[in-house]
Amino acid sequence: MSIKPSNFELIPNEILLEIFEYLFPYDIFQSFYFLNKRYNTFLLSLYHRIDLMNISKKNFDYHNYFLFNLIPHRINSFRCEDIFDRLIYQIHLSNFIALKYLTIENLNIDNLRLIISQLNYLQKLVYLNLQTRTNLSNENQIIFNGRLPSLIETCILNINKQISFHENHSYPKLRDLTINQCTINDILVFLHIYTPQLQQLTVTLIDENIRNKIDASHHLQSLVIHTVTIPFSRLVNSLLPSFPYLQRMSINATSIDYTNGKFSYLNPDLH
Repeated sequence: MSIKPSNFELIPNEILLEIFEYLFPYDIFQSFYFLNKRYNTFLLSLYHRIDLMNISKKNFDYHNYFLFNLIPHRINSFRCEDIFDRLIYQIHLSNFIALKYLTIENLNIDNLRLIISQLNYLQKLVYLNLQTRTNLSNENQIIFNGRLPSLIETCILNINKQISFHENHSYPKLRDLTINQCTINDILVFLHIYTPQLQQLTVTLIDENIRNKIDASHHLQSLVIHTVTIPFSRLVNSLLPSFPYLQRMSINATSIDYTNGKFSYLNPDLH
């Protein structure tokens, strides 16, 4: 009895989805696009995760000249680094309107401002991770006056400069925030005014001065602090009254107030 050879073109879409989970869009389109009308239609109906980290120039050119023009509205995850001015001349994030997850590493200061200005176009974004280069410039402070998408749930801003927020838009969906080099006053104001539902905060605090007293309480549950100069007593007295629902607090520090460099706090009265 003869066995009929299997035909890859007859594989159901459900099986193809499982296979494509293990492949990069570059490989998928190189192998299957233009195969036939069914595959073309199927590939264009999918959402794709683009990762441009550590790829060849040939691979990037394929993304830039083909995929970015073919499927800009079907990219829901994007990861890259800031090299060769690609974020200025070749990658236009505002075209990726279906984007939900965005990670950019090795950002320089000028392109950081460019990225912030494009975030308002990404209204479906739920995850944002911006990592800047060290020693960006001689500027001591970054004024974050851009507007994050309202659906954002997780935001990581490792900017390596002091961050100050100048805006008037709240983020009711934001649950997890990581931010470095921020003052106590700025982070308290930002939390109470702009992030009413934030549950987890990781922050590097850079000074010990509190200019304004904030009486309102916040629903924050987990707090991780990195600091060098802020004494333990001032840090705890400044923050704990604002977070009555706090369940966990961890402090990583190098000051003499912290005997072994770390302090952990667990609330015995879990709310």
